[in-house]
Amino acid sequence: MAGVIVGIGADLVSIDRLEARLSSVPTLAGRLFTLREREACAGGAARAGRTGGAASLAGRFAAKEAVLKALGSALAEADRRTPDGWRYTDIEVVSATGSPPRLALHAVVKTTAAQLGVARWHLSLAHDAGIAHACSPWGIPPWRSRPVRPGRSRTSSCGRFRPRISTGARE
Repeated sequence: MAGVIVGIGADLVSIDRLEARLSSVPTLAGRLFTLREREACAGGAARAGRTGGAASLAGRFAAKEAVLKALGSALAEADRRTPDGWRYTDIEVVSATGSPPRLALHAVVKTTAAQLGVARWHLSLAHDAGIAHACSPWGIPPWRSRPVRPGRSRTSSCGRFRPRISTGARE
């Protein structure tokens, strides 16, 4: 049974800028992307005759940011504090050859989404003119009614709230 779209997150990432940052900070890829994501992007680039898979990695990074924006807005709307310990690798973009990409959430991000009642994530990725774009709406089951506090709408305000996340680097 289909669900009801309740929130959305979206993000844009400069492919060249991410590629330059990944080149200048060798450990960054491991903090942002799971091994499975890095291998998939490198393999896809090799099959297409390109090197590095920067466009695919940028799309995945945009997807992670979109998920964080969607969850952050939902937490703000629910007057809930952002949990500590979120990591980019807790949000994984997975896909099989010939299949559309999908999201796999892990650890704190998965628990937070479940507590908010997220039943399903959707994901759309696009790359054009040196930019990667991700849009990630989320939904709840059609039978679940989400209360709305007085003076607040059901729509989230993307970009208003920025969750505290950890890249795994020591601060």
